[in-house]
Amino acid sequence: MRTRQLFYRAFPRLFGLTAGLVAVSVAGLVAVALGLLPATAAWLATVLSGLAAGLTCWRLAAEIRPAPGRRQFWYSTGSAITLVSLGSALHLYQSVRAATELAPSNVTRWLNVLGAAVMVVGLLRLPRRPVTAPAVRRVSLDAAIVLTTAGVFAWHLSFGEAVRVLPGGGWKMFAGMMVMSAVAAVGFVKVTLVDDAAVSPAAVQRAAWGIGLGVGLGLVAPLTVAALHIRPVVLALPATALGYALAARRQRRARDGEQAARPSGPAFSLMPYLSAAATTGLLLVVAWRGDHRSLLPVAAGTTALIGLVLYRQFNAVHANDLLLRQVDVSTRQLRQMHRQLDHQRRHDRLTGLIDRREFEEELEQRAAAGQTGTLALINVDNFKAVNDHVGRPLGDQLLLLVAHQVCASVRASDLVARFDGDEFAVLLRDLSVADAAGVLDRIDQTVRQPVDITGHDLVLTVSVGTTETRTGADAGELLHRANLALYAAKSGGKGRRVHYSESLEERVNNDVQLGAELRRALNEAQFTLVYQPVVRLPDGRIAGAEALIRWAHPTRGAVPPDEFIPAAERTGLIVPIGDWVLVQACSQAAGWLRYSGAQPWRVSVNVSARQLIEAGFAARVAEILDGTGLPADRLTIEVTETAVFDNQVAAAALRRIADLGVAVALDDFGTGHSSLALLRAVPVDILKVDKLFIDHVADSDADATIATAALYIAQGLNLGVVAEGVETTAQADRLHELGFPAAQGYHFARPVSGADILRQLRALANR
Repeated sequence: MRTRQLFYRAFPRLFGLTAGLVAVSVAGLVAVALGLLPATAAWLATVLSGLAAGLTCWRLAAEIRPAPGRRQFWYSTGSAITLVSLGSALHLYQSVRAATELAPSNVTRWLNVLGAAVMVVGLLRLPRRPVTAPAVRRVSLDAAIVLTTAGVFAWHLSFGEAVRVLPGGGWKMFAGMMVMSAVAAVGFVKVTLVDDAAVSPAAVQRAAWGIGLGVGLGLVAPLTVAALHIRPVVLALPATALGYALAARRQRRARDGEQAARPSGPAFSLMPYLSAAATTGLLLVVAWRGDHRSLLPVAAGTTALIGLVLYRQFNAVHANDLLLRQVDVSTRQLRQMHRQLDHQRRHDRLTGLIDRREFEEELEQRAAAGQTGTLALINVDNFKAVNDHVGRPLGDQLLLLVAHQVCASVRASDLVARFDGDEFAVLLRDLSVADAAGVLDRIDQTVRQPVDITGHDLVLTVSVGTTETRTGADAGELLHRANLALYAAKSGGKGRRVHYSESLEERVNNDVQLGAELRRALNEAQFTLVYQPVVRLPDGRIAGAEALIRWAHPTRGAVPPDEFIPAAERTGLIVPIGDWVLVQACSQAAGWLRYSGAQPWRVSVNVSARQLIEAGFAARVAEILDGTGLPADRLTIEVTETAVFDNQVAAAALRRIADLGVAVALDDFGTGHSSLALLRAVPVDILKVDKLFIDHVADSDADATIATAALYIAQGLNLGVVAEGVETTAQADRLHELGFPAAQGYHFARPVSGADILRQLRALANR
């Protein structure tokens, strides 16, 4: 660790050594120019400054954090200046040994060329940031233009004279300077393109400026060679060494966390035009002076330069043309995207129908104009339960199918929209409610067509609420009225159509008030349960009990069930209230079980259609049985025919309940749809014949025949049967004669408390 720390601290010393040797070199060159020192003295300092700069770069490469191309670049940089310095040192040694200045040997020249090649390779291996090919081509052409301009002026001002004056000419010297110029140009190009994560662009810029300054000094060297014997490398090497040292220090600061902005790079934007203007002016000056020796090289260089500028402009025009085409394509794409986004904003994504906002705008215009029309809100009955049953993907397909069916049933002039979830809106233009009945009938009939979902025929129904648009009401009020009508249609049994009337407002207000009171009653334990005994015929022994809810209102007293149960159905409160009834009935029945012995009896609980379509209702029944300890064979779930008729979700829930071992009773049998197919679709265990057919069973042959028919159906299907609403001895006797095994009603007992049921069960067990 100590060796590493010492090695790390060596960098500042190497940088200081390089800067000091550069200063000594500059002072030595001044002394040589003044005739105070021989040229070899300054030469030695420049060689040492180059070697120190190489060591500085190597030191940085050794301690820097690895990154793609980073260490290789700094090793290449140090190696490049070291090779050039070694070539210069060899040249110095040969000249001192011969006691006269010699031309550079081939080894010296090859070392210089190798150093330049190593530097170029290091630059080229640096990863570049993402840029387009035209940008790379433009920057490269700018560098070539600057390099050509520098070559033309260097030849005319310096090397052209050296070729005529120096022994053997200055061609090799000129070539060497142009190679170094090319290295500087590559460096400036890399400043623009280098990836910040690899090497600091500011560091590459300093290295490039060092080479460029050295090359610039080297270009004027031929003017001093004959008089002062100062070779180009002696002038170029100190500036290059200082640039490398400054570059290494900048990279080291970036390594230590210093953040630097990307340098703007060489100002190439105007350089091509300035270069062309300068070389053209130089050509005119040379031609005017009649300098025939320089005319041909300058003319050739100017021609090459103008060709590069023209090629650059051609590429720029081509790139601009491509850019304009891309902009045109992008503009069209943006317009298309705008249209698509506008369409998506105004239309439902699933069905493609217009959304609520767009529909309301059209409805508002028609209402404001007082135009005749019918607004219909359509809701798919029990869709939530269907969606839970078949899954959301199939549920979306069903909604899409309903949308297509509605659109196919209306006229081309009508407007169809999808509101939230399973609700659609239809605006039947220029049709009164009476005239719109035919269109709405088509919608109802089309939707009722069986749909095959996962191998099962699913029959959908819709509830519809309507109102006329020509009433002077605005769009918001029209939608409110249609919603009230839809609410009435759904609460009235679903699959119905209701037109708005003012009486619906009063009914809804009552439901809102009663709903709030029902919530309070549930929270404040205002509900109680009583039980209607079910007895055997003819002895009247108890065989079970039906749980009935009662509401003791704190101010209104006892509220009749036929008043608050429908309101609970319409408001959805029947779900939590029904859950409470089920829990309480099972809990009390579990208590009866401990004292009733082995006598067979069941507690019956009424369940609404709204409860049956709740997701997980069967699982909730199983949870309650497990929590209360009541065996499944002691519970009967009572449902009406209407609750399960044409309702696959409710039927599926009853099948899962039956799988638990719970009995299912079909309540009010004979008053609903009374479809015999229902007895096959639903797992029924008990038929409860409605009071309507019991009231006159003792004195009416027709009612007795209907009751007998229901009894025969139950016996034929091996079902239990119970006669409801028995109020007289004559009715009880007649039912026994017909063969009914069980009955319930006021003749046997009015609804009693759970404690009374327990006493009857204990009495039965003690017989």
